[in-house]
Amino acid sequence: EAAGLYRRMVALESVSSFAFQGSRWLGDVKPALLSDLERVAFDVAFLMDGKIALQGALDELQEDCFCLTGPAQEIARLRIPRVVRGADGAQGTNPEVRVLVRLSEAELLDLREQNLPILIEPLNLEALFVEVTR
Repeated sequence: EAAGLYRRMVALESVSSFAFQGSRWLGDVKPALLSDLERVAFDVAFLMDGKIALQGALDELQEDCFCLTGPAQEIARLRIPRVVRGADGAQGTNPEVRVLVRLSEAELLDLREQNLPILIEPLNLEALFVEVTR
């Protein structure tokens, strides 16, 4: 029953400027409820170390934020102007890295046409939260 009340409070916060906990939003406290927020949120902001790491209209972020995973050398050669979070995991002789980027539709098509050994993952709100705060 408490979870249902909590979800309703998060939904109320997401559509208003009111925060039940003063300087903290409930959605910041309970990331597991992000799927509920995804249904009612229009604009989102992700905080990292007290600063906004990424913000925008939710539908735009879901359309143009991707995780790229692949060989460090291949990803380093890409000319991507909007890197949200740099490479994680560069270790060993042939390291794979993971990078969070924003890509326009044209940039995404161009990247796919290059047929590189890079996994391109679209992200929902919860995955985006995990990647931004990693």
